[in-house]
Amino acid sequence: MRVGIITDGNRRYGKLQDWDIEQVYKEWANHCVRVSAWLFVNGIEYKDQIFYISSKDNMSKRREEEKEQIAKYSTEIVEMMNDDITLLMNYDYDKYKDLKIDLIIRPGKVQRLSGFPASPYSELRFPDIYFPELSQKILEDILEDYANTERRFGE
Repeated sequence: MRVGIITDGNRRYGKLQDWDIEQVYKEWANHCVRVSAWLFVNGIEYKDQIFYISSKDNMSKRREEEKEQIAKYSTEIVEMMNDDITLLMNYDYDKYKDLKIDLIIRPGKVQRLSGFPASPYSELRFPDIYFPELSQKILEDILEDYANTERRFGE
């Protein structure tokens, strides 16, 4: 099974916590590593983990300071995580449009894909939390719900 995580809601959560922009992205990077470990413990191989960070369109709307923090902490994520994991940052949708993903999880309190690539039969889950609030329990509940879903692939 291939799982995509859209890491949304970090700035909004950070604002609630009164974090500066560096703290937002430091916490985001650390949480990506935690979530990856939880996925692995639940049987999702590193090669089947995709973390959606930011599309090219989304990155074009970010302030320069924020782009620098994303780049800095994305590098740290790569250093802390297994090399087999896919991080999609500043990507071109057309390059990844054929990516086969079984389950896409998007915390962030919105219910849309916002240009993130999905397969025609991807299952979508939108927990009503920000990405930093995604706990191991919530993730395991989502994975269990997915496992209990009858997938018909258009039949």
